[in-house]
Amino acid sequence: MSVVTQSTSGDTIKLPSGYTAYLFGFATSRWMQQVVFKVQTTSGRDLDESKFQGLDGPMVVTSGGFKLGFLDQQTVVIPADKIKTRHLEFIFSAYENQTLATGKAEEMKGFQKDQYTSTVVPWVTNYIYRTEDGGDSDFSDTTFIVTLVKE
Repeated sequence: MSVVTQSTSGDTIKLPSGYTAYLFGFATSRWMQQVVFKVQTTSGRDLDESKFQGLDGPMVVTSGGFKLGFLDQQTVVIPADKIKTRHLEFIFSAYENQTLATGKAEEMKGFQKDQYTSTVVPWVTNYIYRTEDGGDSDFSDTTFIVTLVKE
């Protein structure tokens, strides 16, 4: 698995053909946290987009999800495509000093990403994102997990 692009507030990873993706997250900040994710073709064309939001608890889908899930669910499953490789784009943001998602979300000050491929089951790869919204520089405001499992 490889990173396609990365910025201070977002990341794009490859979703190889034959892999299913599982997405979920947890917000530990007192500011509303947000993760927008997009399923894209390898040329960058958006196929679907949804948004997770959370405040001091599990993140839930608050918009989108027409093909990938439903509002208020805590986990999204992106089924494998047996033929096409796709990209998953993640955009991390927060509503600074707010407990509600009103107004415009601000870009994160940064994020850290760890990639783990199991040595026992090498067809499973986990990406763990930890974000910093600018309040305290601890990179623990959102923990967002992406698990890719080969069919």
